Amino acid sequence: MKILIFGSSGFLGKKLVRLLSKKKNLIIFRALRNKKNIDNKNSFFCDLKNNISIKNVLNNLFPDIIVNLGSEVSFKKNNNMFSVNAVAPKIIANYCSLNYKYYIHASSIAVNGFGNKFYSNKTAYNPDTLYGKSKLIGDFNIIKSGCFYSLLRFPGIYGFKGPDHLGINVSIKNALNNKKPVLLGSGSAKRNYIFVEDAAKVIVNLIKKKTKGIFYLGGETITFEKMFNDIYNLWFPNFKIMKKQSKKKIHDQISIASKQFHNCTSFYDSLKKINKDKLKNVQ
Repeated sequence: MKILIFGSSGFLGKKLVRLLSKKKNLIIFRALRNKKNIDNKNSFFCDLKNNISIKNVLNNLFPDIIVNLGSEVSFKKNNNMFSVNAVAPKIIANYCSLNYKYYIHASSIAVNGFGNKFYSNKTAYNPDTLYGKSKLIGDFNIIKSGCFYSLLRFPGIYGFKGPDHLGINVSIKNALNNKKPVLLGSGSAKRNYIFVEDAAKVIVNLIKKKTKGIFYLGGETITFEKMFNDIYNLWFPNFKIMKKQSKKKIHDQISIASKQFHNCTSFYDSLKKINKDKLKNVQ
């Protein structure tokens, strides 16, 4: 079975490729936007901003399953955002619909807007950022295509070398570099960010079971204060949490994970894994 992964050189993509490479009877193809990352016969250049580039890769490889983790993350005006997040998914979905292939697509709770306390299939669509709007259009394009799809509504994804647009990744990165992270405000707000390894395992499970639907995902529900307690207990056990007052009000944001994806790594256990990855220098 041939699997094509867009965004395979990204944070989640690298973890997914590593997990899938351990499976038998799978041929993994990687679509890469940076030609410098093309390292073997199963790596191909593809620009998700270019419709012809996408179609060429799809038609030449003719994959059975497509996993699209490619995304343009920006909360400011960005001309590439709608091309990557809205148009590219439509092209991929149309290919899957025409050829009866399976499409796994990384979406985001941003399609619901960031003003909600809880996120699920019952939550109204109300994106309040250009990023959220572009992702929602992409999701709608996939659904309208009639293809067999799985849409994954991720909250923030954290882990070793996680992207800086998620604050907890910056705090973890600071701790790994022996810099004490600073907790802003009271820390009473809750989140259930998902550990990157858990996110990758969800996709591996979907490849195996081929389940259609829209799935919300999440990890352990935990306050920011508890996150920082865990960080300090692991890396700075003899110090109190450094805090800074903040006038900004932060409310709970909890993604209610779909029933089949309830298993997740606790935040503290994930930190221990991240520390091991740092020692091994593995992403």
